[in-house]
Amino acid sequence: MAGDLHTHSTCSDGSVPIHRLPLMAARLGLSALALSDHDTTLSAQYAYDHPVQDGVRLIPAAELTGYDFERSHRVHLLTFWPDLDCPALRRHCDIMRQRRNECALQSCREIEALYPQFRTEQALEYAQDSGVLFKSGIMQALQQLGLCDGIYTGLYHELFGWEPRGKCLHSPTYPPVREVLATAKAAGAVVVFAHPTVYKSMPLLRELVAEGAIDGIEVHHPRNSPEDMAECAELCKKHDLIVTGGSDFHGANHGKPHPVGACVTEDDQIARKICEIADVDSYRTEGFVLEGGSIHVDGEGTVLTTEMCLLSEGRNPDKSKEEIEQMICDYLGCEKVLWIKDGIDPDETNGHIDDVACFIAPGEVACIWTEDKNHPFYEQAQAAYKFLSETTDAKGRKLKVHKLCLTKKPCLLEGADTIDAVEGTIPREDGEVSIASYMNFLIVNGGVILPQYGDANDALAVQQVQAMFPDRRVVGVQTREVAFGGGNIHCITQQQPAPQHR
Repeated sequence: MAGDLHTHSTCSDGSVPIHRLPLMAARLGLSALALSDHDTTLSAQYAYDHPVQDGVRLIPAAELTGYDFERSHRVHLLTFWPDLDCPALRRHCDIMRQRRNECALQSCREIEALYPQFRTEQALEYAQDSGVLFKSGIMQALQQLGLCDGIYTGLYHELFGWEPRGKCLHSPTYPPVREVLATAKAAGAVVVFAHPTVYKSMPLLRELVAEGAIDGIEVHHPRNSPEDMAECAELCKKHDLIVTGGSDFHGANHGKPHPVGACVTEDDQIARKICEIADVDSYRTEGFVLEGGSIHVDGEGTVLTTEMCLLSEGRNPDKSKEEIEQMICDYLGCEKVLWIKDGIDPDETNGHIDDVACFIAPGEVACIWTEDKNHPFYEQAQAAYKFLSETTDAKGRKLKVHKLCLTKKPCLLEGADTIDAVEGTIPREDGEVSIASYMNFLIVNGGVILPQYGDANDALAVQQVQAMFPDRRVVGVQTREVAFGGGNIHCITQQQPAPQHR
């Protein structure tokens, strides 16, 4: 899986509203999407408010603009996970908004003189989401009046071109690039040098890399030249920098539109930086298949998993159960692995544990439960509960087991023909049983996000989980369609333990 770490919405000069971008990414099978509008905190705030949407992890970002006065060109810096309360960042965004609007309004006054039917108020309608009037908004207003056939036509170059200079072009003054870098660092952001080919920025990039001023380079971009890409990749390797990729999506508001996902960043790079930000160690287990939904840990030396999952032939066929157990203990710092025999999803996840059981505290687990012998998951629930009730954890404690209901009726797939299939995945058919487990919840700061299916047991599941977590707020979210596509809330996210201070 991969993520597109460079996109724009109507929060700046893109043509697509920000709430529509995650679905576009989901339909491409992307796991992450950075919302990185120009010189604004609006898109980053949206990502912080919606960490996961349509099954896609949203990364808060902003693309900050600076200027290389030595070489006379703009510079774009992608800043990820910025502190939106940072005074320097807010000041930068306020200044750029003011300067851009002053230039745009001057352009509008001159266009009104050229085209009496044009009114500035028409163009301002395209700035409602961003609070900034971009040239694309002015062109959209002109197009609406029938004065041009599109945004980037001959009229655009006549009004806003660079060579020759357009008759109505007014450019804002950008702050020096090193001032913008200082702003990004003050905001605690991860700084990635964007598309070095676009503004012929390779000399500046080399300087900043040598200075240790940036964290990564946008190696994969639709407009990077092959030569620059090769050099950027080598610089990242030599200086241990992050390699990112992004489409620079603007929708229709681009001379040569690039679709979401045109260039991507591999998940490894995203995960690595998240670990660095959290100040936690990360390890690579070459040749060992293990993902978050296949294990649960109690933080005190105990791992919970299923034999169906970790011993499946398609995962680690060259390793025995004992070898797998030793690797888990070595890498996770654990002492004991509890092996539940079967999960409830043999096909898609090979039987992830997060559909069956999880730790709710050291010495305490939740387990799926039903007394309905006709329920498709009856045998697995009974067997898992019996095993957990009879076992002990790494500290020698007999586990306290809490029952969590299953859906009263099996959740059957509807509308299979509306599901966007990814090549290589299992085809869906109406009427098949979906893996609908309330156990697949996500623990977050102060709360628990719990799947809901429109089932008679939805409210009961909320009550039971609330009893397990009396100090957290349990919020139910309808996830039938997530289950139809495979997985659920915990499968498509992952809780992150609070780091221990060293």
